[in-house]
Amino acid sequence: MSRLNHQLPLYGRLVVPQLCCQNSGELKIYLLHYGEYVESQINLVFPNLAITQLPKLVTEYRIQTRNAMRKAIKNRVRNLTGDYSKP
Repeated sequence: MSRLNHQLPLYGRLVVPQLCCQNSGELKIYLLHYGEYVESQINLVFPNLAITQLPKLVTEYRIQTRNAMRKAIKNRVRNLTGDYSKP
């Protein structure tokens, strides 16, 4: 948390309206309020989504992205080698 405490003023000077920080699986959202960041349960980007649901969605997205990347690499290798047989 101390690293975040040092970074918050920098983001504040850049007027970043919202910060999302995940530490050990726990997601915290900070909103800029009169030059200071305050912890919030409201997410400006997804206001109708509970903060507790966001880590699960991020994990699912990472898995989907990873799987899509693996598939693309396999297809590229098949195209380069001419091996079109499915493993």
